[in-house]
Amino acid sequence: MEKKILTLGAIILATGVMLNTIYNISPKPVEGRQDLLLDPDYQADLLYIENSDQKDTILEEGISTDIYHDEYQNKVANVKDFLEERNSPLAQYASEFVDAAEYYNIDYRLLPAISIVESSGGRNNFRRHNAWGWGTRHFKTWEEGIWSVSEGLANYYASGLNTPSRIATRYCPANATNWASKVGYLLNQMDI
Repeated sequence: MEKKILTLGAIILATGVMLNTIYNISPKPVEGRQDLLLDPDYQADLLYIENSDQKDTILEEGISTDIYHDEYQNKVANVKDFLEERNSPLAQYASEFVDAAEYYNIDYRLLPAISIVESSGGRNNFRRHNAWGWGTRHFKTWEEGIWSVSEGLANYYASGLNTPSRIATRYCPANATNWASKVGYLLNQMDI
């Protein structure tokens, strides 16, 4: 019986020593000091923060859409100017070109450039509303043509055909080098 009491006492003592050690090595909160000397500018900032009503700001409210809007308008203006300089009837669809390009994540300059190479910007079409030489297709409207060809070119992009030289191997294989050179030149005529 005495052994059990001694063993129990030793266990309690060892447990107490361990808990005391853990308590002593554990970090403890430090109480602030009111008499701490702070930089006067920092003190003024703290005083302002403590004494003014703060409004939580939702980050999205602080993001300006002006930059995107300006970039979009510049793209539309570039396409419109490019097509107007070439007397293209497609100039009035400049925003449609940019919208379709952004939707399908392709270069916004690509379709206008191809239209100049293939049909003088829609002035000499093989099929109705098909300014891009897009097979034997005809489209009901210019908008339908712009969106359909943009979708098709997005598929080219997905296959890794994302430059005029690469696109030309499928789009115009018989005349790929010449076609790619013309399209590339026209792309560079439009400012990004």
